[in-house]
Amino acid sequence: MNPSRSILAAVVAVLVLAGCSEDNMMSAMEEARVEARSNEAVSPTDVEAVVAAKGKGDKSKKSDKSKKSDKSKKRDKSEKGGKYAVCHVDQDSGAIELIMVGSEKSVEKHLTNHGDGTPGNGYTDACEPDSDGDGVADADDAFPNDASESADSDGDGVGDNADVFPNDASESADSDGDGVGDNADAFPDDATESADTDGDGLGDNYELANGMDPNNADSDGDGIPDGEDEYPTDANNGGGSISLADSNLDAPGDQDVFFDMDGNRYQSMNDIPSGSYFIFLDEFMGGILSARVSRKVDGGYQNGSRLSQNFFKGPTGYDIAAIEALVALWVTLPESDYAF
Repeated sequence: MNPSRSILAAVVAVLVLAGCSEDNMMSAMEEARVEARSNEAVSPTDVEAVVAAKGKGDKSKKSDKSKKSDKSKKRDKSEKGGKYAVCHVDQDSGAIELIMVGSEKSVEKHLTNHGDGTPGNGYTDACEPDSDGDGVADADDAFPNDASESADSDGDGVGDNADVFPNDASESADSDGDGVGDNADAFPDDATESADTDGDGLGDNYELANGMDPNNADSDGDGIPDGEDEYPTDANNGGGSISLADSNLDAPGDQDVFFDMDGNRYQSMNDIPSGSYFIFLDEFMGGILSARVSRKVDGGYQNGSRLSQNFFKGPTGYDIAAIEALVALWVTLPESDYAF
């Protein structure tokens, strides 16, 4: 057989076994012809080296093409039929792009990888700003600049975390912790009281516990509100109010009235503490009222103060206003002005 033909046959055999492409096969055969023409012996080993080189080149091109294809796929993060929009952060450029994914699991995965927040505490999509960094996007945050708040369920302007009554727009605080909001609590700093039904300044619970009527501002009917009356259940003791309106001084017979030096009225001298000074309105002879300062002692009283004045009953009775004014003046004086 012609040596050249033998060489070509060997090349073809090797190329076929190597699985070369048609272009590489033709190129290798051409090189083999050139070698044959030069009458230089070409061994099968030399042919295999040429084919191998061509094969590598072919494989390298395939590999480059495959890499380009993979990179292209890697860049395309959107899933076919995606229905959830999430943000993707390009790992090389840092650019943020909105992509579509097809499942909630994919959403969580993207938020875990590209959201801002701590795993387990919820994530904010990187495409949505979160000014205070609390994990709630500004668009959904009632307080976008306050990391301690994000919701205001009752719309009262106070965040749910700080609002003691998050579902009641009329209340947000309970200073005394009694379960009644400060706005509705008549005593917001007193946990034992929350209502003052009669408006006398005393809590309903206190009035009930002390024999007063929480629905009546003047429980003893003496004209003095319970909250101002030192003796709110004693109509004959006005608790510092100088009043003789119900004293019966104009009634037949001798009527006596007593005030201590604080202006508290007493029905009986026996109620006045021993050793204290008091104002004694002492009526006698059915028409003369002696007003004087006396001192209570065991078994009675003593007179001797410089403070004394008589009033006479006229056709219409005593001048009650004048007597009240005198008593009101005396109770303001220092003890040195009436002591004896």
